[in-house]
Amino acid sequence: MAERPIPRRSRRVLRVLVLGGGTPSTSLLLMSLAGQLPRLDAVVFPDTGFERRAVAEHLGRLARVARSAGVASCRVGAGSLRDDALDPASHDWAGLPLLVADGDGRARRLPARCATRYRAAPVGRTVGELWRTAGRPQVELWLGLAREDAARAPRVDAAPVRYRFPLIERGLSRSDCQRWLGARGWAAPSSGCVGCPLQADLRWAELRDTTPDQWAEAVAFDRAIRRGPPRAGGPLVRGEAFVHRSLVPLDQVALDGPADRAVIDGFGNEREGMCAT
Repeated sequence: MAERPIPRRSRRVLRVLVLGGGTPSTSLLLMSLAGQLPRLDAVVFPDTGFERRAVAEHLGRLARVARSAGVASCRVGAGSLRDDALDPASHDWAGLPLLVADGDGRARRLPARCATRYRAAPVGRTVGELWRTAGRPQVELWLGLAREDAARAPRVDAAPVRYRFPLIERGLSRSDCQRWLGARGWAAPSSGCVGCPLQADLRWAELRDTTPDQWAEAVAFDRAIRRGPPRAGGPLVRGEAFVHRSLVPLDQVALDGPADRAVIDGFGNEREGMCAT
């Protein structure tokens, strides 16, 4: 819950940012604190329990900056995605969008449900608590989606929550955000889960080259989920599952390929707008 609670007073609008720790959401927080965007009341970080270490460290710094400016900082979660995916009682690997070989050998991606369970659901519960504490005002829920992420933006509001996408509204790309942060002495890490099947080769290579221990964790995770759901009742899967779209064990994937392929990711399949932000 909030490290600094929202004051119990009537507000016309409660502005809450879903803080993923990446370039877009970091930019939104700092732009708000700099007076370039409306004032935020709270930031909420949905922790899946499978986050990159660099993201956790960066978020700690952002939380301190937010609190010093009077913005509530909340870290929320729904357990460990990694542990749940490997739990023998699980039936769908915690909703991860793993890659499975079809009968003809082509890769088929399983539905991405993990963002709903481990990010959107705990964020929704926390926003509800903040809303009641603040006197039940209208809520603006900011998502860190840049111009190129527009297809991922949720289309339907749910009263009292109205989704806002300040970067998209201003036509700002991730590169624009990187330049804005760099001009102010900031940089943000690649955000997302250690073993996320949606990430591009560039992110996998970065994990391998910068944090060997977490790369080893991702390799071990990939190996552990190879054979079908741990128990019956999940999706019908024939063949083996992988975290990489090549259907090759992660530690055998050629990640240093052509630059135009290295940036291809699968985040268009994530419709909550809360991953890799």
